[in-house]
Amino acid sequence: MKKSVIILFFLLFSSVQAQPEFVVQEETVEATINSDATVDILYHFTIKTTEGPQRGIYLSIPTGSISNYAASQSGQSLKVERERYRLKIWFSKKAQSGDITELELSHSYCQKGAAFPKWIHPLQQKPREWRMEKHSSTLRELI
Repeated sequence: MKKSVIILFFLLFSSVQAQPEFVVQEETVEATINSDATVDILYHFTIKTTEGPQRGIYLSIPTGSISNYAASQSGQSLKVERERYRLKIWFSKKAQSGDITELELSHSYCQKGAAFPKWIHPLQQKPREWRMEKHSSTLRELI
């Protein structure tokens, strides 16, 4: 009986390293700063599901200042739910282990009272654009 209790105690409190449910193989972020000081952001994600099935992902971003958010997979619009600090993005179909999913997510961002560099001016004719490769992942978990 004493051995059983010790073994049970060990099993309950031992640390086990969990395998990730997905791997972000590629993430590209394009940001365009508009003349009205809003920022349009477009994300491209390539995700490999390592443990399925999975129904979607959470993208952790502060959602208080975003608008016009939309997601697509292979040109098909996806359901997106806005939560306080993240967006919940549903895949068009469940992703199984080994599946590769390509997603696009776009949104606009406007922070009231934000300080922008002086080269952003309301009279500016063309928006400025950036493209960042291998941006650190903001995907946190699968649904």
